[in-house]
Amino acid sequence: KAGEGKIERLATMTGGRYFPILNDVKSYVTQIQADFQNQFIACFIPQVAVRSGAAHKIELHADRKDLKVRSQTQYFPANP
Repeated sequence: KAGEGKIERLATMTGGRYFPILNDVKSYVTQIQADFQNQFIACFIPQVAVRSGAAHKIELHADRKDLKVRSQTQYFPANP
């Protein structure tokens, strides 16, 4: 139980989801399948080479109310 909060936070930070209890595996598989069928992948290339190595915030928004956006909350640039 103590590590569940950390795992849930990690899932949220990386754009994933956390399924806390495996009572209803069939329901979880259905949700995961729906996620894969309805996903959209967005990517970008930073215009300026960042050398600090510090985390950069990521925010994605959708105007449609019937959509739920899940994404990473930050990224760390690769070392130059």
